[in-house]
Amino acid sequence: MDSRRELILAALATALNAVRSPYALEYSTSRVVSVTDDDDVITSDYDNDLHSMSVMLSAVDVFDESTIERSKATNALLAWLQQGAVADRALGGLCEDIRLTRAYPVYSESPSHFIAAIVEATITYRTAPDNPFVAAP
Repeated sequence: MDSRRELILAALATALNAVRSPYALEYSTSRVVSVTDDDDVITSDYDNDLHSMSVMLSAVDVFDESTIERSKATNALLAWLQQGAVADRALGGLCEDIRLTRAYPVYSESPSHFIAAIVEATITYRTAPDNPFVAAP
């Protein structure tokens, strides 16, 4: 049985067609998106635990400089990643909310046909007290 946290991360990765790895295996001619997570901050209440989980979404894509400017392609990738992250803010009822906390394009100092974007978010969800496997009542 997976914890609520793992179910949420799997749902987010599935929604973005992402890998759950801090480092993609290899960049090629297709978009690569990865989801990485950090520790939870847990606030206990009478009948539930409120979790706030930090996640980072990273996207790398290839662009053709002859058809679009690097900055426009990078901003389009960033917009796509932001929209995908909050398309279903509750991930089908698994969490309460996804809040974007930071979003930025990544620019390479050397010329490259790769572009990248990063979105940081906080996902809030509730579990039964002291049981990360059960949703809050």
